[in-house]
Amino acid sequence: MFLRYKRKDLKSISNQTIFIDTNILLFNYHPGSGTESASKKWQQEYSGLLAEIILKKIPICTNLFVLSEFYNRYLRFEASIVTKEKSNTDSRAYKEYRDSEIGNATQREIIHILKNRLPGSGIRYIDLSFDHQGILDLFDISGLDFTDRVIVETCKVNDFVLLTDDADFRDSDIPILSLNPNMFLDRPKNPLGEP
Repeated sequence: MFLRYKRKDLKSISNQTIFIDTNILLFNYHPGSGTESASKKWQQEYSGLLAEIILKKIPICTNLFVLSEFYNRYLRFEASIVTKEKSNTDSRAYKEYRDSEIGNATQREIIHILKNRLPGSGIRYIDLSFDHQGILDLFDISGLDFTDRVIVETCKVNDFVLLTDDADFRDSDIPILSLNPNMFLDRPKNPLGEP
């Protein structure tokens, strides 16, 4: 089993840098991410955890992929409310929202968060430079989407601890800080030896 940390373990990782995943940014900076009672609970828990990390001056960082995903998910969530499209697969409706007055107001909110609130938390922006082979190596079937594979590689190269609620990372060979109980469960081995 790979290194997994809970909130009570913060002291033991206080000398490491914590990489912030998209879901943590959404829990902390998107007012609608906690609309259901279970989500509201996690939003409060992760907001408290991030506040504690910042208060203890534990270094935090993220990358351009996470910022892009945050921007797009935030905007698509708001578009789904206005356009009444749950999955928001209708790209025309989304683009109409994005280009509308209310969509522009939402984008200004997001930009304000990215330019003013995030830097105020002490977050640093870290990105890796990949050579041609390094990029090709990220294209594999691993149970993670492309952005998540970049996050794993960034954490590996820099010895970061990933703060996430996303259990998709559970089998990643990086240290992870999470409040998600599924992150701490052993996954049964596939009899075929595949992930």
